[in-house]
Amino acid sequence: MDKTKKVGFLGGTFNPIHYGHLMIAESAREYLDLDEVLLMPSGHSYMKSVASASAEHRLAMTRLAARDYPHFTVSDMEIRRGGNTYTADTIDELRSTYPQAELYFIIGADTLLMMDNWSEPARIFAGAKIAVAVRDFEENKDIGGASADHAEVVKEPSVHFTEAMKAQTAYLKEKYHADIIALPIKAIELSSSTIRARIKAGRPIGDMVPEAVTHYINEHKLYR
Repeated sequence: MDKTKKVGFLGGTFNPIHYGHLMIAESAREYLDLDEVLLMPSGHSYMKSVASASAEHRLAMTRLAARDYPHFTVSDMEIRRGGNTYTADTIDELRSTYPQAELYFIIGADTLLMMDNWSEPARIFAGAKIAVAVRDFEENKDIGGASADHAEVVKEPSVHFTEAMKAQTAYLKEKYHADIIALPIKAIELSSSTIRARIKAGRPIGDMVPEAVTHYINEHKLYR
């Protein structure tokens, strides 16, 4: 019997894409034994302001960053769709593209705490398994065993992050029958906003993004 294909996807503005994004994607591929990982720059997020680099630039940088990862594919699905970007629509389209595959939506831990406020979360949880990248993996690997009160803990995640993760996971499993998996990653402090600030200040970013992305940013004078 043929093995069911396993496809993960990691979305984001990727403004710009950096080693943190790539590390999460590669960790998910290895830990979940994924056959393919889709890197998917967002179009226009209804939850964020307009990105400071165009969709075309962000897509080009993502393609450059993915060149050294043979199992990564860059998707322009959300950019092509136009209008606001909704994850539920993306998952429906991926289900049509990969009808027999297991889909894994790769997210950061902070994203899990917000998903109940997204557009149509029930469609998201029904269409894909959720792989949550967590740094304190030993504390969070059994994130389904919460006894803490969801409403009280989740509103203060920075104080009780492990408790917040467990409470949110239990809540989402009960409300949506969500399939949530803890994904171990190494602690890495990187953000696109920090990279943009360094570029604006004329500081180097070579240890934060692939060399080809650095050249692209310089060539097109992005984030100046």
